[in-house]
Amino acid sequence: MSAAESASEAEAELPPYGEAVIELERILNELESSTVDVDVLTDRVARANTLIKYCQDRLDAVRADVNEVLADGAAGGRSADA
Repeated sequence: MSAAESASEAEAELPPYGEAVIELERILNELESSTVDVDVLTDRVARANTLIKYCQDRLDAVRADVNEVLADGAAGGRSADA
């Protein structure tokens, strides 16, 4: 299986955000401890890359949602004052 196929497969199996962070920590620990087998190193790095992008996208989406809620709240507060 190629790295591209592995990445596509990994993207199809994205866990909830909290689990993704835990998985990233496990991968990082594995890479730092040098126990990762050279034959699976590319897969681990590809999975970590996928999880990092997923987590960043989730954080960006939540940030946008929070900003929207805050903007709606501020607009609503101004209307009540008028």
